[in-house]
Amino acid sequence: MSASPAPRLLIATHDAVMRLDSDGQTLEPAEMPAGRRPTCLAPAPRKPETAWCGTREHGVLRSDDGGRSWASAGLDGERVTAVSPSPLEPDVVWAGTEPSAVWRTGDAGESWKLAEGLAALPSSSEWSFPPRPETHHVRWIACHPARAGRLWVAIEAGALVSTDDGGRT
Repeated sequence: MSASPAPRLLIATHDAVMRLDSDGQTLEPAEMPAGRRPTCLAPAPRKPETAWCGTREHGVLRSDDGGRSWASAGLDGERVTAVSPSPLEPDVVWAGTEPSAVWRTGDAGESWKLAEGLAALPSSSEWSFPPRPETHHVRWIACHPARAGRLWVAIEAGALVSTDDGGRT
């Protein structure tokens, strides 16, 4: 008997991650550490059984079993609003937070480094999120499919920025 295939769909709800199995019939909640409220999900393009989840105040979670169970993968205490695994480098994942910052791991979540170029942008002082004008957050991160280190970052609200050097500038 072969191992179970990757899920058909992972769904982030207010307080859980739901997993729709590849048969399209079985919807079940994932096993998650207590109190972790998901904000975003992303599958790992080069690792079908791996997925990443940002949480409201508990950093990043990683699943290595198709979303059945989740474990902490760093950035504890951060409000993670976007995750984007690299399509080229299997252990590289980008995470965006509130307030707006971009973080990078090159070792599948063992350690994270701040990409300092985002905060250095002249427009950063003008970013705000209308429902809560005192703050702003990274809404989306998209990795270039053929150039490692090139990404686009959307800030809600106020900016769409790009980098060719992994966030240094």
